[in-house]
Amino acid sequence: MSLIKLGSATLLLLLTTILAAAAEPDANELLQRFDQLRGYGDQGFSFVIENSSHQPEKAPHTNRLKVRVLSDLSLVSFLSPEREKGRAMLKDGKNMWLYIPGTRKVIRVTPAQRLIGQASNGDVMGTTLSGQYQVAAKQAVQWQQQSSWQLSLQPLQEGATYGRIELWLSQQSPAMPQQAEFYSRSGKLLKTAIYEEVSEFNGHEKLARIKLVDAVRPQHYTIMNFSEYQPEDLDAAIFNKDALQYLDF
Repeated sequence: MSLIKLGSATLLLLLTTILAAAAEPDANELLQRFDQLRGYGDQGFSFVIENSSHQPEKAPHTNRLKVRVLSDLSLVSFLSPEREKGRAMLKDGKNMWLYIPGTRKVIRVTPAQRLIGQASNGDVMGTTLSGQYQVAAKQAVQWQQQSSWQLSLQPLQEGATYGRIELWLSQQSPAMPQQAEFYSRSGKLLKTAIYEEVSEFNGHEKLARIKLVDAVRPQHYTIMNFSEYQPEDLDAAIFNKDALQYLDF
């Protein structure tokens, strides 16, 4: 091969590599894409979650919640079952409180505490990952015979719900989430999330169905169905732990 041909081939390979790298999404862009499927950025919004916890030979345990979000503030109203109706939970940054009707005071809870089945308080109230986690690594992998991106997420600070998260998104645009693994601070796998459905609400794509599977007992799982996503003008005054007992459901 002549030097001219060799030089041309090298230049073509270099240009191909550069173009491929330019087309490859940045790790933070992938994380932001995931967050877009759960929220509306800095705009206030609300949605409804119907959770169903399943165990072998037992009737499913269900609840229905309305969630209001404004930046890093989250407010949950318990709509059903009847015995839980009237409860309210507030997340303000790293702090989280629960109000139970008939009690005199609001109690402090943590994001890692179980709410129902495999769903924790943080799973319900934490609508974005980028505010709590940073991408420590990104790699191209095969997930169930699909070309995917795997993101390894580490907490930005103490108080995050999980010690580590492994997140898979499809390489095919627009990078749909496929699965996530959630680990404790000690490195133990707690559960796996399978992102089963994305639907359109008011012209925006949002996560509509997630299956959470227990790491030790895979026959124990929880289905989270999301609906009624909508932007909403929210008054910051309602995100107050002293106002939880007066919340208008």
